[in-house]
Amino acid sequence: MSAIKRYFREEAKVQMLVLGHPKPSDFYLSVWQTTRSAVPLLIWRSFLFLVSLGVVLASLILYILVSKAGYWFIYLTHWGLTINTFATGFAVAVSARCYLYGPIMHEEEELNHALDVSVHGVNSLVMFGLLISASQPSRMWHIYQPLQFAILYVIFSAIYYGAGGVDASGNRWIYSVVDWSSPGTTIGVVALTGLLLAVLHFVVMGLAVARDALASKLFHDSVTVHGAEGVPLRRRPSQLQTSNA
Repeated sequence: MSAIKRYFREEAKVQMLVLGHPKPSDFYLSVWQTTRSAVPLLIWRSFLFLVSLGVVLASLILYILVSKAGYWFIYLTHWGLTINTFATGFAVAVSARCYLYGPIMHEEEELNHALDVSVHGVNSLVMFGLLISASQPSRMWHIYQPLQFAILYVIFSAIYYGAGGVDASGNRWIYSVVDWSSPGTTIGVVALTGLLLAVLHFVVMGLAVARDALASKLFHDSVTVHGAEGVPLRRRPSQLQTSNA
């Protein structure tokens, strides 16, 4: 219980609102590895990115084939897919940058059933895979990020309704539970969704903590992968020649 209190006491600090983090290696080395190579996470993240990109393209192409491509952009699910693709893509870019140029220093800145399952389920599995394979922490105060995304979509859906927009079937709503012709009910649904989003954010935090604890237990802290932030992730050819000489 004391460990839980310490954890939330640390997370409740106002400085946790910012995006800074003292250990850059947490963003390109997996908590599950015992080496300082950027390759394992680069390969895994590349796979997750390709899966995400494939689902987005398959979904978009299907809408194009039925001449309803414009409606693809009105669904929250597709917004989420796009964000997932960007997230995994940036993760690949970070890992690739570290593989090619060495470690990042702290002072640097750096419409069918199968498709339905993919856009609602595979994307969740992809993000889960991204979460459990990394080392970066999940901050309590960073709940403002998913909330901003949700609020932006709510505003968009209201504007879309007010402008006379319809879904691919001609309905005046994008999702039947978010029907702005019944604003009271819709606001209630939005509020409950926001509450659920907060709960899910804490679930993600718990998963990140459990991931770190399990990895630490399995490896018994025998190898400090992230100890020296400036240590090269791999030797350059010139370094190999020098050592051989």
